[in-house]
Amino acid sequence: MVQGITLLSRAADSSPDDTTVLFNLAYALFLNEKYAQAAAKLEKVIAVDQRDGQSYFLLAKAQQRVNQNDAATAADNQARRYLLSYAKWETEWQKSQSW
Repeated sequence: MVQGITLLSRAADSSPDDTTVLFNLAYALFLNEKYAQAAAKLEKVIAVDQRDGQSYFLLAKAQQRVNQNDAATAADNQARRYLLSYAKWETEWQKSQSW
């Protein structure tokens, strides 16, 4: 995981406007339990595309993990608005948390 984060960080440094790279870096950081860093990357993605439901969903989960509950609620509301498959994502999230 660390090597993946390193490679994605380099890619983000060389292409700072590439939201796909930023999202993937944020996801890798999230999986590595670096929630505040993940949230910061996701906020950059959302600044470019304010209708990115997937980024809002992951942002909400990262913010919950660092006890930013008001911000997490706001991000979750945006995810519900823009992520058409929100119910499916939330169901899968709940399943993954019960392992």
